Amino acid sequence: MFMKLSVLFVLMTAAVVGMAGEAGAADDYREAVMEMTDGKVLEGWAVVPGWFDSRVLFRASEDAKALRYDARKVRALVFFEGDEEVEMVYAQCDFAVSFTSMKIEYGWVIALKHGAAMLYYQDGAYTDDYLRRKNNVLTMAIFSSNFVRKENGVDFTYFVHREGEKYFRAIPREGFAGVMSKYFKDYPELAARIKQGEEGYTGVDFEAIIEEYNAWRGR
Repeated sequence: MFMKLSVLFVLMTAAVVGMAGEAGAADDYREAVMEMTDGKVLEGWAVVPGWFDSRVLFRASEDAKALRYDARKVRALVFFEGDEEVEMVYAQCDFAVSFTSMKIEYGWVIALKHGAAMLYYQDGAYTDDYLRRKNNVLTMAIFSSNFVRKENGVDFTYFVHREGEKYFRAIPREGFAGVMSKYFKDYPELAARIKQGEEGYTGVDFEAIIEEYNAWRGR
């Protein structure tokens, strides 16, 4: 978790400075690799995108002209912070609870754990910014309270995704057993433990649950 928290503040500061629309100041750019959906890999410098930025500002060198790339054509955007790599993905997300499911347009999330089931996170921007734009205070309150987890004073929202799935599934707090037992139904033993709320298989254990699932898939 230390990597997540330490790098997050660096990236979020950069994202606020480098929101879409401007060409970006020289010190907004960070060393990056951009993997495109057509298989091309571009190495150079990019501005850390804001959560809902639909374009990526990228240049081949520090002195090159900046070009804008459609975020939907970017498979992954990897930044380098010291010895750490931070992978960002432009994803469609699904907030599902026991009574409804809400699809949200594309936004940037950061990879936390790799495997058959990938774990991603961001700082709660979906449940704040998006719903506030919709001017639906009641819906905002419901979804914010159910998906945002506070860690060391910072709000995080987590997502899980498997290859081939269209949407990145937001991990709920309330309704966790019902939503996530269905999500992991291909591993019946794990799904049953989650549904029954066994110790070690509740909403606070989502990272360990994903690790167990990936270990099972990797056998």
